[in-house]
Amino acid sequence: MSKKPVLAFVHQNIPAQFRNLAPAMAAAGHDVYFITNGANVVQGCTKVHYQIDAKGDEPHVAQIKYAQGVAKAFLHLKNQLHVTPDIIIGHVGWGEMMFLRDLFPNTPSIGYFEYFLRNSFTNFDPDYVGDANGAFVFRAKNIASYVSADTCDVGITPTHFQYASFPESIQAKLKVIHDGVDTVSIRRPARGKLTLPDGRVLTSADEVVTYVGRGLEPLRGFPTAIRAIAELCKTRPNAHFVIIGADETAYGNPLPEGESYKKRLLAELEIDATRVHFLGRVPYTTFLDVLYVSSAHIYLTYPYILSWSMLEAMAAECLVFGSRTPPVEEVIVDGHNGLLVDFHDAHALADRIRAVLERPRDYDHIRLEARRTILERYDLHGHCLPRQKALIASLL
Repeated sequence: MSKKPVLAFVHQNIPAQFRNLAPAMAAAGHDVYFITNGANVVQGCTKVHYQIDAKGDEPHVAQIKYAQGVAKAFLHLKNQLHVTPDIIIGHVGWGEMMFLRDLFPNTPSIGYFEYFLRNSFTNFDPDYVGDANGAFVFRAKNIASYVSADTCDVGITPTHFQYASFPESIQAKLKVIHDGVDTVSIRRPARGKLTLPDGRVLTSADEVVTYVGRGLEPLRGFPTAIRAIAELCKTRPNAHFVIIGADETAYGNPLPEGESYKKRLLAELEIDATRVHFLGRVPYTTFLDVLYVSSAHIYLTYPYILSWSMLEAMAAECLVFGSRTPPVEEVIVDGHNGLLVDFHDAHALADRIRAVLERPRDYDHIRLEARRTILERYDLHGHCLPRQKALIASLL
């Protein structure tokens, strides 16, 4: 009887980009281990936990700590559990993959290369407050990508924009394969319904403008979005505005303690607090309920990693108002499967949303094209997962 292949996934925040692939490989009959510093579990996978304290460390120091923590976890896997992986698949950004070739010289590995950092945000956003040492920090954070590109057999990255961020020496190792959108689970119902924290219920028959971000911050266009919402509050008296995102900075530079972009902007703007609903972070089912009642969905981003949420909104047949920035333009063609606006122009965003709210049925074909785009290019089961599995099989 042949031995089942052993797969080891590595990511400090389980399951992250491997939320679909890891359980799919377990369901296909592989022995799957997940080496992580996170608290979650993945169905069908055996978790091997490592623990480090890298808070406050310089990037290159933190990367070494991550690499050492993962190496110790693999030594435990090998020496105490007597398990040697047949393939290792892991995110390279924190340094977790850097030492594994030295432990397992004959084991093939796939690196997940998310983004190559460059000190370009100041050029894009004149309001961006950068760190005087920002260029040095980005250089240091990219060390893990260089080392991992040397030690991995092949790399994957989710979009062509993210692929283009890497230098040519790393691009030579990369294949563009998206994580995938589960269009079976994401399917707009005939009548969506969202229950707000105060008990009020919104449906897809209402005017609902939605915005989603991990944090309410400039990198994801929150200042532009909330300024547009403030305008719409005055001209669309029946509209509701539902905002998902923590009141913190997730990607950009944080503000001084006790301050937030939400607090600053709400002090500047006049909004109708009875119709602007800040939900904070929500369960995934609530996130989908928000998409299913959306009349107009705002997604703005710097030239940076494209969020899953935009593609999921398209799969849910939302009418996405995206920023005219390269990661969004890779997916959305203005007037075909979404609508594009200048990242900085809140007034233009408000005007375009207002026009849609006045004649929503005129844009139904764009909603349908949005879902068709996801089905044709980013569908988990029909497109992305088969390509991921084929890559793994080619190395096994």
